[in-house]
Amino acid sequence: MPETLSALAKALEIPQITILRKAGILPPAPEANELVEQIVHETSNMPEQDQQEILAFIRMKNNLREKGKKK
Repeated sequence: MPETLSALAKALEIPQITILRKAGILPPAPEANELVEQIVHETSNMPEQDQQEILAFIRMKNNLREKGKKK
């Protein structure tokens, strides 16, 4: 069964952990964690430079949000 679920996750292009949760093998994740898992899945096969650029973008967005809170 794990091989089937893994193949299904790959075919659907979604994180394997999502399939395991939907199948009831793992407990449901809080909504925020599911989004993080999707981001990790989408970036995992990217070159390191692309991953670093995405991380820099996330940090920039966080900095802008923090500056907006201080005003």
